[in-house]
Amino acid sequence: MVPKTPRRPQRLDPQISSLGHCGSWVKPLQNVSLYGNYIEGLQPGTIVGPTYANAGEVLPPFVTEQWEAGVKVDWGRLTTTLSLFEITQPSGSAPSPTGTFSA
Repeated sequence: MVPKTPRRPQRLDPQISSLGHCGSWVKPLQNVSLYGNYIEGLQPGTIVGPTYANAGEVLPPFVTEQWEAGVKVDWGRLTTTLSLFEITQPSGSAPSPTGTFSA
């Protein structure tokens, strides 16, 4: 008999971590589901490119947010989904006088 190796616990991806999330769904009809959810994620800061005055600097981590709402309908042999979502995250800029990149 081959000994079983212990399973490792799953870890979050170190590049993207979840800060918080929530969601819910309801079934107003037998074949219809309405749903909505919200999630926040933490992503590592960007490394500034070589064309900026602060090249190589690692910017601080930033928070992303996602909102989603939708409806799913099961027609028997076919299921359709309609969803709306919005994802936001900070953007970066480099003012021309300083040439320093920031988020």
